[in-house]
Amino acid sequence: MHHPRTNPTPTRSKQPEKAVRYRTVFVDWDKAGPVLCDREAQRPAVPPARRMVTTVDEELAPLRKNVKDAAEAVLAWLADAISHDGQSNLDEVLDACLRPGPDAQGVNFNALTEHINATLGTDLTAKRVRTAVRHIRKAQAKKAVTTKAPRTLDASLALRERLIDGRDTQAQADHTGLALDLLAAIRSAAGRLIDNDFGEGIPASIDSQGLAQRYASFSAPAALTRDRAYDRLLRTLRDCDGEAESDMRLVLDGSRVVCDMLGQGSLPGVIARLNVLVAGRYLLESNDYTRRLIALADEAEALHNDPATRKLLRRIKELPEAQPTPAPLRVASYCLNNAATHLLDRLLDGRLIGEHHLRTAQHCIDRMMQRDTAFALLRITRLIHAVTLAQLTHDTLAVDELIRGWGESLTLQVLEDLARFDNNELMLRSADHHAHRHFPALARRVIRAA
Repeated sequence: MHHPRTNPTPTRSKQPEKAVRYRTVFVDWDKAGPVLCDREAQRPAVPPARRMVTTVDEELAPLRKNVKDAAEAVLAWLADAISHDGQSNLDEVLDACLRPGPDAQGVNFNALTEHINATLGTDLTAKRVRTAVRHIRKAQAKKAVTTKAPRTLDASLALRERLIDGRDTQAQADHTGLALDLLAAIRSAAGRLIDNDFGEGIPASIDSQGLAQRYASFSAPAALTRDRAYDRLLRTLRDCDGEAESDMRLVLDGSRVVCDMLGQGSLPGVIARLNVLVAGRYLLESNDYTRRLIALADEAEALHNDPATRKLLRRIKELPEAQPTPAPLRVASYCLNNAATHLLDRLLDGRLIGEHHLRTAQHCIDRMMQRDTAFALLRITRLIHAVTLAQLTHDTLAVDELIRGWGESLTLQVLEDLARFDNNELMLRSADHHAHRHFPALARRVIRAA
């Protein structure tokens, strides 16, 4: 009788792995320590995440009519509960209305209904509140599914080789269309680094294949193809992955090439340089940042009556798939607005001190009001200025006149825009406080959460 072999069949032994050799590095901490500490201290603070902001009316729009009354009450109560001026203790509300356990869907609708009825004076039943919440959740889920993330650039290695070689037969390639496509890519990347809700003409996504084909068919002069800026840009396009670091490289490297193609004093050159400044605003000292922005605004305004710029704008309109490009005065407004809001935010919370900063911000606002009254951000900037002035001088006359002149409906719109535009929590609370003094109902119409 044969028994199975208890020992496994011997196999060829593996080659012994080489021992890892570690390299010892001696550091003079007396010299390196202070340097590293200084670098860490100088590193700019990471800007806080952008908050969610919406209005009750906006959330009600996709809901069925038969649940809108209850849903409006639920959303108005939510706006009141998380409002900084609200009387509710949000922790107590959550303890009462959420059932214990890890299930975030487990709402105690009886307790929630009691809170809503006590706050708003309504007479809702728990069943109606539960139905309203279910419909609000369904609308939010549908919105999340239909929202598409921006596509990132995807340039191939072959694109890099063809551009550097300059083998294309079209010796008289048009730089303008290609430079504008690249400018759109720069603005899209900058829009991912900053908030682009108010950026006129900033595309949400880029046709990466179309841009790659334009680059592949572009034949630049030999002197330009050897320039390091083009080589850097192509590496950036090849490695672009949608992360903040690659977006920043695209803004920097792409702006160099746009300025090389059309000139840094051209309208696209000024726009590209503006995107560089705004994308890197947390890396620059305030005086330097505002000085550069105001100087760039001067350059943009000088292009208003420039024949070459007018010809370029006509050329842009004739392009088959033109990206919207702001006119010179609008570009100047973007420059001045960024300078003014930067100063006012820091004056309000004490990061900057000095009346000269307030005068500079006022000067920027005056220039915008004189040259570009249709600028969408002008109302927001005026509110920021009035709130800051009230905080610094303890005189609310300017902010009171502004809000009363707007009325409740327009003030609501400006507050909503301000929450999307500004990340300064003190500024938002102060603006809300002044608005609620005149229109208390606004506290229950804007839903703002971190």
